[in-house]
Amino acid sequence: VGSPHAWPSLLGALVWLVELLQYERQVEFAMQEDGLESENPDKMFFDYLSQAYESFLAGHDNDQQLEEELAAQFDQKNVATEEEVSRVSKANEKMEQEIASLQDNKLEQLQDKR
Repeated sequence: VGSPHAWPSLLGALVWLVELLQYERQVEFAMQEDGLESENPDKMFFDYLSQAYESFLAGHDNDQQLEEELAAQFDQKNVATEEEVSRVSKANEKMEQEIASLQDNKLEQLQDKR
């Protein structure tokens, strides 16, 4: 470590560690600001990767439970998304009917004026 040719590698590692800590701080700050943490698919996948890596480091090479939990989270997200799509589709149909009704009324009013 005391030789001059070892310093660039050591300094590079220190820079990398500082950048990693800065990134971690920014991620924690962003997670605290985000009110819908559990709804963000990127966060769900990042949490899965973090837990899977911790499991791997602990010596558990194949952890099906983590994969099943991730699949369940995405299934719940898909159900919520399908419900939202259904709700928006119904609202869209209602608006289209209202537009058609207003157009028919406008047409009738124009014909009555002639």
